Amino acid sequence: MLTALALAGCPSDAPSGGDDADVVDHDTAADAVDDTAAADTLDGQDVLDDTAADDTIADDTLGDDTTVADTGPTDTSVADTGDSDTTAPDTVEPVIARLNAVVWEPDALYDYADLYVHGVFSELLGALDVIDPAGWLAAWHGAPSYVADDYWPIPKELDTPVAVSDDGGGDFDDDTLDAGAFFVLGDAAAGLDAALVEGGGPRVYASALEDGFLLAQGEIDGPLDLRVDGGADVPALTLEGVTALPAPFGFTSHDVASVLPVRYGQPLDFTWTAPSDVGAGDALLVLAESDASLRVARVEDDGALSLDAIFPGLHTQGGLTSVAFERLRDVTVDTAAGPVRITTARKQWFYPQAVGAWDLAPTAAGVGRTVSGRLRLFDVSASAAVTLDLGDGVTVSDVTLEDSVGHVVRFTAEVAVGAASGPRTLTVRDGDVTLLAAPAAFWVTRPFESAGDCASTLDEGALPNGTWAFTDDGLAASEFSPGDCPSFAPGGREQVIPVSLVAGERLTARLWAQDSRAALYLADGCGGTAWGCKIASAKGRAAELELVADEDMELLLVADSHQALDGPAQDMRLDLRRTAPLPAVVVPTGVTGGASAVLVELYATGGFVAPADPTAYAFSGGVETVSVEVIEEGWVELELSTPNVSAPAVVDLVVTADGQTYSSPGVLTLQPYVVGALDCAAADAMAPIPAGHFEVLALETGMVDQSPCGDFEAIGAIVPVALGPGETLHATVSGPGLDARVQLLLSCDDPTVAARCADDGLDDWPEYVTWTGPDTPSTVYLVVEAFDDSLAATLDLTLEITP
Repeated sequence: MLTALALAGCPSDAPSGGDDADVVDHDTAADAVDDTAAADTLDGQDVLDDTAADDTIADDTLGDDTTVADTGPTDTSVADTGDSDTTAPDTVEPVIARLNAVVWEPDALYDYADLYVHGVFSELLGALDVIDPAGWLAAWHGAPSYVADDYWPIPKELDTPVAVSDDGGGDFDDDTLDAGAFFVLGDAAAGLDAALVEGGGPRVYASALEDGFLLAQGEIDGPLDLRVDGGADVPALTLEGVTALPAPFGFTSHDVASVLPVRYGQPLDFTWTAPSDVGAGDALLVLAESDASLRVARVEDDGALSLDAIFPGLHTQGGLTSVAFERLRDVTVDTAAGPVRITTARKQWFYPQAVGAWDLAPTAAGVGRTVSGRLRLFDVSASAAVTLDLGDGVTVSDVTLEDSVGHVVRFTAEVAVGAASGPRTLTVRDGDVTLLAAPAAFWVTRPFESAGDCASTLDEGALPNGTWAFTDDGLAASEFSPGDCPSFAPGGREQVIPVSLVAGERLTARLWAQDSRAALYLADGCGGTAWGCKIASAKGRAAELELVADEDMELLLVADSHQALDGPAQDMRLDLRRTAPLPAVVVPTGVTGGASAVLVELYATGGFVAPADPTAYAFSGGVETVSVEVIEEGWVELELSTPNVSAPAVVDLVVTADGQTYSSPGVLTLQPYVVGALDCAAADAMAPIPAGHFEVLALETGMVDQSPCGDFEAIGAIVPVALGPGETLHATVSGPGLDARVQLLLSCDDPTVAARCADDGLDDWPEYVTWTGPDTPSTVYLVVEAFDDSLAATLDLTLEITP
């Protein structure tokens, strides 16, 4: 549980948010002590302010040690959801102890419960309304993180403002009382933290981490007795049935055992089963931690809330790191030494994960297989009339809604034995309304069974077209080491696959690996030199390799689970496609539009003699043949002039030779050359660029004010990209010999702030970002950059936009 503990005990030190009723922001552990020193009284509303930049406490500066709280302007943007007086001890005597029992419920990262019992005996700290003054003091004095698991203040009015010294000691050390070696709440014991006492620190009582884990596995919901050992200041005491733990949450909107899906542009709403036994001292806290701050609010425990409504301006994609719900039961009991305040609590954590408009699991199934599937929809809600279609050869049945808000659909998919392998479109309908139609969302695969070693694959024969599934388990590694991979050769396990091509065919191979950056390359034979290396831009994305055959070929295609040499076995998927043979092929197959002199090679794969006359080569799309150089009878070099294009354009070719014509459609693709904007004003004036491959000229520096990237200057350019409702953008940037970077902005206003950044710091390495827009049309801005000593650089940009 140490990760979750760190989230609670070590917040960021950047400020966030403004004043709000029953809401408090916090920065460092030290500030957490300072910030509870005083609170404003605002016409019955409870506010605890925190301004990190100047350590302001209740509109008063800490340094002057003022003990009188100011009254600030009333802010009613968030309703006060409970009477703050209900949590105050119902006594006129000073509270001499604050004792806590907190159960952390199982969640997506930890499938077991933990119990923490803390306490501090102190009249001064008893007056402060913090959940856990023991953890608070432990953090203040540098105790282990497991002691400081829950020290955040509850926003409420304080009857008597308390001044806190800013030197980290002072009254805390002198005021803590000796109550012996331990106290016991229920079956959980909290011992005196000897390390703090020996170091001159306060007397803080804390349960052992291992004991808390074991105790939480048993029955802990019943009435809890209290027993105090007794010491110089507080006598021994025993009280029966003084309190109990509040009921656990029963969330109906989200699965607590799964990560919390956070969708840009969508509200983050929660529903749960409201308790029937809310008492006068009970409270519900919601805690939202982002990269910049931790925000705390007390809300009604009535079964529903919107996180965005409570915390306006909370960035719910990218910055939010955790959300926690905490039910508190607060009672004050009288003892011979004075009133003791006991708080018991249950806490449930959610860990956000940014999602797109939808996701599907699984995304592939083999022929003859039946799988159970789950579809999640984040922009729309489905009803009981929802249906799913996964295309030819796949039968979908048992379609049911799993949640109360219509976002999770369960189903069964049966793939026929004779189904053709390849991609399928996912179509979701609710009655007669089509909610989603997503091409290539689901793949039908055929098993690829191979002996694995290179020599044996030659006997197995060439693999035909189709989509194939296999694992790299047991395969050899580093038999091939292609020298043309970005930055360094792949070091994963290798599946060798024979392929055959006839002259004029074009092979397109795509390889996916869910947990590694897949790599594809070619070799002439076992132990031969590898070449043509292509690496996926990210885990789960495809590595794509294309080869045009200028003659009949027998080659080896190598599928490499890059960066997975020592890891677990990788499930991989390979899609092979060959076009019909063309009478003429051109290499390279992609050229830049707008260039006055482009050199390509043409191979007469149809058996004719390649003419020397430029007029014999008729390209479409405004491409002109300037000159021809004959290299061999069926092999010539052409100099081309290409027009400017704003979007990728496919070019056809007709060759006239010996009185006959030879048509070759799609021999070339013109790639646009983009001179990107140098500032936001120019970017807003540009037409958004569509999906496809581009070359972008980078010129300017310092284009983003705030970024997840490091603060390093790079030359770059800004290009706008338009997205339809719920569309996802996949952007990849690279450049030969360049260390590239790509940043994504949601707006190009001043100051510019990046929502995404990709920078691995390697030359030639593809940098990749992905983003899904809201359920309305939107425009995002890509800042395409390179670290280069020159004044300009040209970068390759590939955009893929999917529903």
